[in-house]
Amino acid sequence: MKLKWLVLSIISLVLWGLWSILIKIALKYADWCRVALLSSTAALATTIMAVILAKPKSELNQQAIYYAMIAGAIGVLGNLAFNMALEIGSTSIVTSVSALYPLITLILGKLVLREEITVTQLIGIILAVIAIILMSIKNIG
Repeated sequence: MKLKWLVLSIISLVLWGLWSILIKIALKYADWCRVALLSSTAALATTIMAVILAKPKSELNQQAIYYAMIAGAIGVLGNLAFNMALEIGSTSIVTSVSALYPLITLILGKLVLREEITVTQLIGIILAVIAIILMSIKNIG
């Protein structure tokens, strides 16, 4: 299937949207520490089941372990910051601001991976930043 990446991207979009709402609901009943711990525990269990079902075909090497472990730690730290922000901020604003992470990916992709930044991507990022500013202008401060 040629557009498999698009289907999977849309699935992740829907699931992440649902995830952020469920985290905000959970934060009504527990603090960010407990919510993060429970959410991460469920994430680990789900990942283990997915790996077992997928039966990975590649071998692990030192580079894969190194980068995957750092990425995991950074992902958890970002998730913790997201949970803390969501505990005190509006769901629509917190998720919108944090959804600007592709800006960081775009910049690092250019600097680290030598990927090209197209004019279309640049315009998209500028419009996204403007949209976030407009959405959150009355909530800043």
